[in-house]
Amino acid sequence: MQNLVITICCSVLLLGACGSETSTENQPNQPAEVNEVSIETCSCDELNIDSTGMHTKSGQAFTGICTKNYENSDVIYLEKNLLQGKLHGKVIYYDKSGEVLLEETYENGVARLTGNAETTLTCNCSDLDVKNVQGIGVYKLNQVPFTGRCEKFYENSSQLYMESYYKSGFLHGYTVYYNRDGSTILMEKYENGLLVNTLN
Repeated sequence: MQNLVITICCSVLLLGACGSETSTENQPNQPAEVNEVSIETCSCDELNIDSTGMHTKSGQAFTGICTKNYENSDVIYLEKNLLQGKLHGKVIYYDKSGEVLLEETYENGVARLTGNAETTLTCNCSDLDVKNVQGIGVYKLNQVPFTGRCEKFYENSSQLYMESYYKSGFLHGYTVYYNRDGSTILMEKYENGLLVNTLN
């Protein structure tokens, strides 16, 4: 009889332990999951940069965001996004009031476009990916809806063949086609992806 009671108690304890394991596995938002998606941040001064532009911290390629402040200030001067030691995403320079002075976009260490408040971001038209959504083209650069200007040149020439303006991924403003002598062939005006006027 005593052995039966001990067996029943052990069975109850084992079932309780199994049940608690299962309930822990099914609980959402475990601390381990939160830690996996956190982004490491540090001061850019903590990183070493070699001659190839590789950013390392404690001998390891750094992934995360580094910032640099103006001297003797809490105001950020520079912010870099890095992936496996290479510039990837935005590199932003700020003035002392926090306004953006210059914004650069990198992909795997390679500069994709540059611009500031006074100039429009410019890229090569071939760098844009286009997807047709309900008959309207949506243009993206590095998987982000593009705002700015793209340009295309005549082959083996510095003469502009075409330039287009975009806003939030849609053609918005003028698309202009040029002759080899620089004169205008055709102008198209777009609003939010729709052609509203043609001039030739």
